Amino acid sequence: MTPTAAPVSGFMSMKGGGYYSRATVGARHVIDGATGLVLDALERMAPDDDGTVFTMADMGCADGGTSLGMVVTVLGELRRRLPSRPLQMVYTDLPRNDFSELFRTVLGSGHLDGIGDLSVFASGTSFHRPIFPPSTLNLGFSATASHYTDAVPCAISGHVHMVGATDSERAAWVEQGRLDWERILTSRARDLAAGGRAGRVAFGGGGRRAAGGFG
Repeated sequence: MTPTAAPVSGFMSMKGGGYYSRATVGARHVIDGATGLVLDALERMAPDDDGTVFTMADMGCADGGTSLGMVVTVLGELRRRLPSRPLQMVYTDLPRNDFSELFRTVLGSGHLDGIGDLSVFASGTSFHRPIFPPSTLNLGFSATASHYTDAVPCAISGHVHMVGATDSERAAWVEQGRLDWERILTSRARDLAAGGRAGRVAFGGGGRRAAGGFG
């Protein structure tokens, strides 16, 4: 965070009551389209069925509706591959997120009822920071959220979008973005278990609907 930046965790939240999933069908399409990437990452991981807890996370989850199809598919595949391992699904977002709606969407829908030995939790911790005890996250996912910065480095005078920023304003946002990416990567490196994978998917440009990957 730059010295004068205002942190977003104190005021930033998506509109609650299920509005986010209803209004962002495009985000759901991106996540549904990335399900194959997640399954490919799981294939490369080749986790052992050793009886230990397997932790998956959706970081920047909002109300959980846009990722629900992907989560159900991946958790089902995990259960098939790892019959002896307890599964732990953790949804994370900023403290002001509507977590009540998240649990209504994810647990109240019944979509996860058929997946045995599954525990579902939530954390009000920004993905710009460590979320899990060191070396305990096995599979992390984040979609259409990477453009949110950890702080507001400055106001954009006379405009509401970066296209109207002055050179100095744009430079401040670029620097904030650089710091945020560094913080995201170092935080996930701390969170991830040996052999774990974390990936981010975002709206794409240049003719692509989305761009992303796992590493």
